[in-house]
Amino acid sequence: MKNLSLLTRKILALCGALVLAFLDQLIKYLVVIFISPMNLPQVEVIPGVLSLTYVDNPGIAWSMFMDHPELLTIATGVMMVALLVFLFTKFVRSGVLIVFLTLVLGGGLGNLADRVFRGSVVDYLHLEFVNFPIFNLADCLVVVGVILTLVWLLAYWFRDEKQNLPEHAASSETGPSQKEGSKEKELVEKHSQEDLDD
Repeated sequence: MKNLSLLTRKILALCGALVLAFLDQLIKYLVVIFISPMNLPQVEVIPGVLSLTYVDNPGIAWSMFMDHPELLTIATGVMMVALLVFLFTKFVRSGVLIVFLTLVLGGGLGNLADRVFRGSVVDYLHLEFVNFPIFNLADCLVVVGVILTLVWLLAYWFRDEKQNLPEHAASSETGPSQKEGSKEKELVEKHSQEDLDD
């Protein structure tokens, strides 16, 4: 993997995002077929903890903005294009960051496909022990990818700041001494020249 060029790794990351989006769509397809009010309204995976419940969500978490699905579709599309452009910029050179962005892109494309072709997002993962919205695999990918990306960016920023501090300190410490040394050298040369003139 290290021998691959940066562009090749980014293209592979894009392919990986498409695979994740396809996997998300496949799971949603199976949920729509087998888990619905007409068939099985709920499937217990871990009793009292996790169940599969089919819900069509035209909005986002807690059904926010459900009255404006078209705007959500456009906004999601714009964010995916922006993320794709960012992925192929010169700033993104770390293989770890590329993996994190792949998660976000894969999850975002999965939900975008729902909004484009269904008009709403298929949610199915229900945490029974807490009052939390029903979500899906794509949501997990986006949330995990965004958190890891932010952590990486903060670590990169702090590391860059830490590397710059010694340079500033060194320049501030050596600056005056260098100036004093040059002045002393000039005085010595001046006195030597006067002695020669005498």
